[in-house]
Amino acid sequence: MTPAELLAFEARNPSWRGNKETRIRQQLGLTPARYITLLIRAAESEEGMRADAVTARRVRDVPSRQDRRARLVDVCTIVCTDVSLRV
Repeated sequence: MTPAELLAFEARNPSWRGNKETRIRQQLGLTPARYITLLIRAAESEEGMRADAVTARRVRDVPSRQDRRARLVDVCTIVCTDVSLRV
């Protein structure tokens, strides 16, 4: 599967609503985890950027779950510290 094919699939199916996992399995023959791995690799490749720069950039800019969790902890720490200083 080429980066262009992966990015084209992602452009047609941008959200996880509905049965995206089923479509990934049926249309691409991949597990969702493998799809995400290949999609990220495709988005970071020069071929992927040439094929669909907009989708590649969108895929690359989505923060990982770990990044989101770390930012949430940082925000909670700041807010909790801020609140405790005012009390």
